[in-house]
Amino acid sequence: VGGSRLRAIKSGYIYFSMRHYLKNPLFVDREIEKKRFLVPVSEDIREMRAVYRLNDLGWFIWDNLDKKDGPEGLTSLICGKYGVDKATALRDLRAFLSDLLRIGALSLKEKT
Repeated sequence: VGGSRLRAIKSGYIYFSMRHYLKNPLFVDREIEKKRFLVPVSEDIREMRAVYRLNDLGWFIWDNLDKKDGPEGLTSLICGKYGVDKATALRDLRAFLSDLLRIGALSLKEKT
């Protein structure tokens, strides 16, 4: 039982690492009075559903999303900056990226 679970975790990690996350250009990041936000851009203010406040880790990930080669690079950066183990960094990264995908701030592209 343990062996099959381990394979599932490893294959999930491999699949996760084979993705490329692209920022939606219709979301901009802003810092206002030391608070950080993601703001969906729209010509019509009535279409704007929400403004998203980011904590320090969220801002760090968003800011570094384009600078590192995929989740592995981001995971290493998170470990270094926040002093957490790789499993914790990866779990938090996955959760945040899932949230960004859900609100449309990111899109997915499989690496080729």
